[in-house]
Amino acid sequence: GNYTELPNGPSWQFISADHVFPNPQNPFQPPAYPEFAEITDLQANAVRDFVAIKTGDVTDCTGDTQGPAFLTALASSASGQTGQQVTIDVTVQDFADVSGLQFSMQWDPAVASLDQFAGVTNLNPALPLLTDLSFNTAQAAAGKLSVCWWTDLIAGPQALPNNTVLFSLTFTLVGPSGSSTPVAFVQTPTKFEVVNGGCDPFGLNTDDGQISITGQPPPPPASLQFVSGNATSVNGAAVCAPVCTSNFTDIVSAQFSLGWDPAVFDFQQVKNFNPALSGLNSSNFFTGQSGNGLLGFGWYDLTANGVSLPNGAVLFEVCFTPVGSNGSSTPFSFPNGPALMEVTDKAGATVPVQTVSGTLNIISGSAAPITVSVSPADQTVPGGTAVSVQIQAKDFSSIAGYQFSMNWVPAVLHFQSASPALPGMTSGNFNTGNAANGTLSHLYYALNPGPLTLPDGSVLFTLNFIAVGAPGTSSPINFTAMPTSIAAYDGDLQPVPVTTLAGIVHIAGGACGITCPSSVPALSTDTRCRAVLGDYTGLATITGDCIGTITQTPAPGTVVNPGTVAVTMMASAASGEQVTCVFNVTVSGGCGN
Repeated sequence: GNYTELPNGPSWQFISADHVFPNPQNPFQPPAYPEFAEITDLQANAVRDFVAIKTGDVTDCTGDTQGPAFLTALASSASGQTGQQVTIDVTVQDFADVSGLQFSMQWDPAVASLDQFAGVTNLNPALPLLTDLSFNTAQAAAGKLSVCWWTDLIAGPQALPNNTVLFSLTFTLVGPSGSSTPVAFVQTPTKFEVVNGGCDPFGLNTDDGQISITGQPPPPPASLQFVSGNATSVNGAAVCAPVCTSNFTDIVSAQFSLGWDPAVFDFQQVKNFNPALSGLNSSNFFTGQSGNGLLGFGWYDLTANGVSLPNGAVLFEVCFTPVGSNGSSTPFSFPNGPALMEVTDKAGATVPVQTVSGTLNIISGSAAPITVSVSPADQTVPGGTAVSVQIQAKDFSSIAGYQFSMNWVPAVLHFQSASPALPGMTSGNFNTGNAANGTLSHLYYALNPGPLTLPDGSVLFTLNFIAVGAPGTSSPINFTAMPTSIAAYDGDLQPVPVTTLAGIVHIAGGACGITCPSSVPALSTDTRCRAVLGDYTGLATITGDCIGTITQTPAPGTVVNPGTVAVTMMASAASGEQVTCVFNVTVSGGCGN
């Protein structure tokens, strides 16, 4: 029945409005919060605000005895090999006239570990207010999860078809082959309860699932590799981490997700898009969950011819502002959502992928970042001639050592040698074993005379090439974290942030010219009898002494109607002359009802 008085405490309490709870996740944790405000030496009128805490059943559903269970919650089963990820779906049956639902789940954390960044996914959008806040994952490392959902008061009670998925759990298998664990519904720390539209409480029927680790050996490593780079920042200074690839051959589409702890780093932007990936820009990224530490990526080669990149190529960079405390860090990983990992090649085959996660760090102290850059940053050279680029440093103060990798397009620049410029640096500080494929690693320690301080613009070393590309081709010269990560250390062997600035080399030749794609896939109209024009600038090619970027008319994103749309591409010559080409895009399909 109803209580007119609460036996274990007051019905109402009032606390100072400016009180800061020591643990906001558990505001009732001792020490007790203040229920008074003290004013000393009062000289004039003063106002102190308080907020009220109501103790009791704030849903207005009083604590009646539970009726017999009518709703059933079920967990699916899954199996896999150690190191793999599996998904458990939580479904329901007889979900009718339901206003609220709560329960706990439990598993053996020595067998399966709930994914840190994408552990709870696939939240059913049909249930109002079913959000991340409906799940308490504080004890996930100990193998426990609590679920508590209450409908929107306006939407009222809800009903779902049988076998509807409420949410999904993603686990990484960490136990030995042959081990297993139930994925069980339990009543601790949150008891079973279902509340109907009349605010009457009921029990809950459950059907547990199971995770099993099979005895087969793990699959062989995938050839294609994605690597999220490391990045280190002083608290308050922005930092960008590269996402690199290896064995990226004849790829026509790729999608995956990146994850981090949003309490340590706050997402800012994505930049430095690889120009070899046609049409790659900020619209290829889903940032809707970036506040939760998740970023989705998807790209498709509109030509369907497939793209190949040199090992260590940077796909893009993700930039963050650190918000955690000095000394904190977070993995920069590839979770299984919001975009599932999927890569296809030009034959239409799914390509297996291996991922390597990096780490984002916030270091203590006040070390300023050093900058390493390619100089000149942008140069044009005749084909067949020698070309050199210097790697220069800025803010290089008391540095004991540093390391990074670099890459370029080997079909445009043929590597010749690296010329050291620092004390004690020799050819042994460069790993050129993969230089023919456009990748070089470099590591240097200032052993004698010790940590170095250099004037801004000092040369660390010089890279020497022969320009072998066709007229009009170009090659970026990038700093990458693959195969050797980007890092630097001061005289106390503490990490120092590193900022990198890439360069580019163009092969000169002939008058500026532009060539449009011979064909592009047709567009289909939507239900409103329209289509959106894509970005085709990456499909056009320029030759000769063109400058600037290619422009498209009508612009990408333009809404077009069924029929044939003429698209014009334009480039500019160094003389100021503009050259153009035109191709057609077919817009097909009828109008929906």
